[in-house]
Amino acid sequence: MKIDDWIYSIEVLANKDYEGAYYPSVENIQGAKDYHEGKADHINGLKKIDDYTMQVTFDKKQENYLTGFITGPLLSKKYLSDVPIKDLAKSDKIRKYPIGIGPYKVKKIVPGEAVQLVKFDDYWQGKPALDKINLKVIDQAQIIKAMEKGDIDVTNDATGAMAKDAKSSNAGLKVLSAPSLDYGLIGFVSHDYDKKANKTGKVRPKYEDKELRKAMLYAIDREKWIKAFFNGYASEINSFVPSMHWIAADPKELNDYKYDPEKAKKILDKLGYKDRDGDGFREDPKGNKFEINFKHYSGSNPTFEPRTAAIKDFWEKVGLKTNVKLVEFGKYNEDLANASKDMEVYFRSWAGGTDPDPSDLYHTDRPQNEMRTVLPKSDQYLDDALDFDKVGIDEKKRKDIYVKWQKYMNDELPGLPMFQGKSITIVNDKVRNLDIEIGTDQSLYNLTKEA
Repeated sequence: MKIDDWIYSIEVLANKDYEGAYYPSVENIQGAKDYHEGKADHINGLKKIDDYTMQVTFDKKQENYLTGFITGPLLSKKYLSDVPIKDLAKSDKIRKYPIGIGPYKVKKIVPGEAVQLVKFDDYWQGKPALDKINLKVIDQAQIIKAMEKGDIDVTNDATGAMAKDAKSSNAGLKVLSAPSLDYGLIGFVSHDYDKKANKTGKVRPKYEDKELRKAMLYAIDREKWIKAFFNGYASEINSFVPSMHWIAADPKELNDYKYDPEKAKKILDKLGYKDRDGDGFREDPKGNKFEINFKHYSGSNPTFEPRTAAIKDFWEKVGLKTNVKLVEFGKYNEDLANASKDMEVYFRSWAGGTDPDPSDLYHTDRPQNEMRTVLPKSDQYLDDALDFDKVGIDEKKRKDIYVKWQKYMNDELPGLPMFQGKSITIVNDKVRNLDIEIGTDQSLYNLTKEA
């Protein structure tokens, strides 16, 4: 890989035929907008100096341009440039025969089942320790049994239930856990959305009143829910920023939406959501039937269905009729990306990055803003926190703005913060050199296994 490949990777993200969500990560490079709109055949803010150096010019000063700058994974120009960008994501060169930049290379892919990696002898750090690594797709309910039999050595992103089973096993399994930047929320799709134009449309008024959203959060016993489904590997959160991040607000500065079903009922009564026909469920203020349509993605995690049912139970106890549906993961993501009409209330978890800026998920103009929020005050806070003329390199100034943003979002509550998680990795006692702490390099290059 050389600089031409890095430039090519950026040009792919900026191309008008690229349909993914990462154009915002490169749009502030000088000339990227003209290239994206087809007014230029290259990005003039990218200048190759030599095979290993380039100069990047941005259109304005912004605090996080370097931490947010696209550094990988990089694409091979020589290998991929003959594939039209509109076909790239679905091409065999990406899906079946990918080329990466790591210490191992792909030997074989069995779609939906496994990927076999073999060591790359010419890796820049030298040959990796292991000859091969096999990545397998296994039903979550079977993972611990497979580890006990020796079929699996490591499982990342394990659940609390899996950790509990591993701790009670006699097969030499170790549970590694550390604070993480993961958090989960219940979101509301608040506006129509044109994905192709990346334009937010008409408001969807059903959940427009923030007091209704607050009532829905007060109605959920998050402590009980977390204890039941995360086995101690998560905690309540009232922010859209995990507490581990350096920009996180002091929890004491935020409204604490502790479980209070009576308060939820009083808010609903005041808003006019009342049971008018005696069926035990509330109608809306106009007397029309009101039902929450709540979706969760499906998968092999056995907690998905019961934890969704638990949310339904909490809401129905305060008189809010709730319909739940588990949707295939790919379809679920597609519906959110397009703000489909039947996507109203949904569950989502996110893993934060080293750059703490939450703009990608909550700024009005970002494709990944799945709630399709239109909150000008929120946008202004997020813009100000990155404005070099306002914050420079002063982290305290930047944090102060992000704290104001968190306080605003904590009151506005465009979504319902549910939990912040801990990372869980389960390994057998033969694996060495695995570090899961935030900020450490989990590179496969360092992994070894005793015979």
